[in-house]
Amino acid sequence: MTKQEEILGPHPITHPVIGAWLDFEDKESTETQCLRTLSEKKEIDEDVISRFSDCLLNYHHQDKAIQMMKTNLEKLGFPKFAQYYELARKMPMNLNTQKGNAVEVLMTEYSLAAINKSDLTFAHRFRYNPNVDQSMKGDDMLIVDFSDTAHPVIYLGEAKYRKTVNKEVVNDVLESLSKGKMPLSLTFLRDCAETNETEYALLDDLLTKALSNYDIRYIGFIAGDTNAYKTVEKHWISDNPRHLILVLSMNNPEKFVVDSFKKATEKLTRKE
Repeated sequence: MTKQEEILGPHPITHPVIGAWLDFEDKESTETQCLRTLSEKKEIDEDVISRFSDCLLNYHHQDKAIQMMKTNLEKLGFPKFAQYYELARKMPMNLNTQKGNAVEVLMTEYSLAAINKSDLTFAHRFRYNPNVDQSMKGDDMLIVDFSDTAHPVIYLGEAKYRKTVNKEVVNDVLESLSKGKMPLSLTFLRDCAETNETEYALLDDLLTKALSNYDIRYIGFIAGDTNAYKTVEKHWISDNPRHLILVLSMNNPEKFVVDSFKKATEKLTRKE
């Protein structure tokens, strides 16, 4: 087992987006670097875009909200529906926000599939963003594994998108995942679980404990052009022994984001 597999899990080859689209390599780990590179094993096609757009919809809109949009699309004329959609939408139109949200969704989907357990607690946090065209505050990703309630495992994630990844971006993620960093969003995660009494109680109990005594695993995710992994490999020096940095190198990262959000919006605003 590689250190990457120990911290997060194996590359999720069965995931409907990641498995068909991305290949991986676990680089030899050192005391200061645990790196998994992700690369495209095929060009991004309509199937990848459509499948990832479904992920975007799921992370930004509750199922009930999507159903109501479909209903209103049928019964309202275009001008009224356009006004309604502007008020009801949860997906950003701002490109920079789209980029940030897309890599957070990718990181979370990747991590959930790699951990591959049924008792994982997390939030589709963009559903609760009050200002959809601005980036949301708090942890980019927070997953708690309660499969052993006496010894929960916490996964704390930080994601960055840059068309061209530089040392500054690497340092930003390093700082966010440095040794001793604690989750910021546990109360948010607890409140999102208000309809699940068991999860709510387990998360509330975490707030009464010294989190430094728990198994916290730190996941970084950096997406950029085809040279992204080279920059990260050169500059990544972490003081945190429980970290994993995932680096996604893409031929056209901005087009992937734009096309995916466009497809997701079409699925909400066009009649089938």
